[in-house]
Amino acid sequence: QQRRARFARASPASKAVAPRAFLGFLRERLSSKKGSKAQQVAKEAKEKQAEAVAATTTAKVEPGDSLQDDYGACGDGKPKGRRAGVVLHPTSLPGSYGTGDLGEHAFRFVDWLERAGMKAWQVLPLVPPERMFWSPYAGQNANSGNVLLISLEGLVADGLLAKSELPPRLPGGNAAFDAVARLKEPLLSLAASRLVAGEDGDASSSSSSSSLSSL
Repeated sequence: QQRRARFARASPASKAVAPRAFLGFLRERLSSKKGSKAQQVAKEAKEKQAEAVAATTTAKVEPGDSLQDDYGACGDGKPKGRRAGVVLHPTSLPGSYGTGDLGEHAFRFVDWLERAGMKAWQVLPLVPPERMFWSPYAGQNANSGNVLLISLEGLVADGLLAKSELPPRLPGGNAAFDAVARLKEPLLSLAASRLVAGEDGDASSSSSSSSLSSL
């Protein structure tokens, strides 16, 4: 009776409250309390889980230390698979002829990535770029590679060019794509014709000749 009286005084619409309306009011209040309590319990459990994961993945890790095998794990479920890497187009590497390529400096860079604990090298598009701004994102052909990334020194090592045929090295600095194209493309064409014909770029190199004859 007292609860009904308090509810009736709190209701501005009517001083008399039907029993069914009163039971509905109580049911709504009780369900809201249960819901808020369940949400609070879930929130506390989630916070405890996050603290436990943080304690296992970051405990006693100092700069320069090797990370644990479970580093980056997020508790139950699929791991995040966290890893570090570097974004670098090969033309940004040091090079002897105006830009970087996939030659010696690229191999040195990969060795450095391994020593530094990197897991990925994002190379960006390697397609033939357009010839105005030389952007790798404006390729001439999505199914072809940029031949200017071929190392001339690598072609010498493969016996497709003679060392005496290499041009003078260009000074370092900003990438000079036009100069690279004018310098490299005739030599690349020469090396390609020798590869197709099975000829040696240096007649005095018997080792290169034997390696080409096995192709």
